[in-house]
Amino acid sequence: MKRNWEILVISDTHGSRLPVWRAMERLTALPDAVLFLGDGLADLSAVTTEPGWEEVPVYSVAGNCDGSLVYLDDVPEVRTLTLGGCRIVMMHGHTFDVKRGNIAALRYAMEQEADVLLYGHTHAPFYEYCRIGDRTMLVGNPGSLGRPLWDRKPTFGMLTIRDGKPLFSYTEL
Repeated sequence: MKRNWEILVISDTHGSRLPVWRAMERLTALPDAVLFLGDGLADLSAVTTEPGWEEVPVYSVAGNCDGSLVYLDDVPEVRTLTLGGCRIVMMHGHTFDVKRGNIAALRYAMEQEADVLLYGHTHAPFYEYCRIGDRTMLVGNPGSLGRPLWDRKPTFGMLTIRDGKPLFSYTEL
């Protein structure tokens, strides 16, 4: 099993492909995967059609603004997957009302025995480690590449998994 993973995490592009390309250009190497947290599914063509990126797996979830897309039936609102030995719950977050807090999303992730919870929707980047009982969960939000809040710059996230331990960071463009 691969011991170290670098995963690009993007969300809330809202029709802006240019910031997706700019985030991709900031990376020094191809990521092991791309996680897209909703609101701008069509913008993923920036990743999937870029020469050299064809082999990078892309996992996505649908956001509240993705509802009119024809292919939405193939994209869940919540996805649980395991990468680098970490169980990851990814969601846009609107169905868990994350703009009012992340308690419902945390409960769901705990039920899924997740090591990592990633969500978008708030357009505000952050991360924290939550200790719940005997478990510690990394919770992260990459912010928005397409419509950052107030006077903020667009942001994207990187989920790094080293020997099964998750780390999260976000970067301004």
